[in-house]
Amino acid sequence: MRVTTTAACARSPSCRPSPTAPCALGGPFRPPGQEVEAPDARLVDEALAWAAPRAVYARVPLRREHTALLAALTRTGGVRHGERQEFRTPVADLPEEDPAERRLSWRPGALDDATVALLAETGTGGPNALTSPARAHLTAWLSSPTLTCDPASVLHVGAVDGRDVALVVAQRAGDGWSTCTWMGLVPAARGRGLGHAVHRHALAMLRAQGATLYHGGTSAENAPMMACFARQGCVPWRRFARWRWDPAA
Repeated sequence: MRVTTTAACARSPSCRPSPTAPCALGGPFRPPGQEVEAPDARLVDEALAWAAPRAVYARVPLRREHTALLAALTRTGGVRHGERQEFRTPVADLPEEDPAERRLSWRPGALDDATVALLAETGTGGPNALTSPARAHLTAWLSSPTLTCDPASVLHVGAVDGRDVALVVAQRAGDGWSTCTWMGLVPAARGRGLGHAVHRHALAMLRAQGATLYHGGTSAENAPMMACFARQGCVPWRRFARWRWDPAA
């Protein structure tokens, strides 16, 4: 099991992030202090104490969601809220972007008011929700210590007929591992088949950055995004139950 907050992980004598966990769980790609990683249920209480009063999230591999662990999760007030499917595929095996099929015009973004507003709009009314103000998310993504490429290359804005409707944050880490930290469309542009084009462009960004391995994931209930992963030929890797502790609930 993994219970996540970046700040606590660094201080804990008993919680040690694995080489892939910060990437898989979004540690460096989210504002600090929101997530703590713990390897098993016995550390749930400690992790909750570190993170208080912030909400805490956990991802539990389905194969480990057994009776004893469920008891520990529910005893501490955890609430199960769906499942997450993750994918892992070599970038060389992913389809390339076809300029003839490009439906959006893309340009590099920046940490400015317009891009922050676009991020907030793409996070409205859909399956992806921002857990902090949009500017805090964008700042954390663009200043991640795992980045080994120009920050301008990880943030792209997509437009249709001159209107900005899409935002992509795609990042390569130092070992060639990569992820699409954010892919979003404004509500008015959804339901028009643009999600596939946005995902394909995000993969093209990773290829241009020199990434070798793509790791992505989404809520298993997010049918449009699950279809995007399948259409790109992404290989299912692992599936988690998602748990949340919210002191405000």
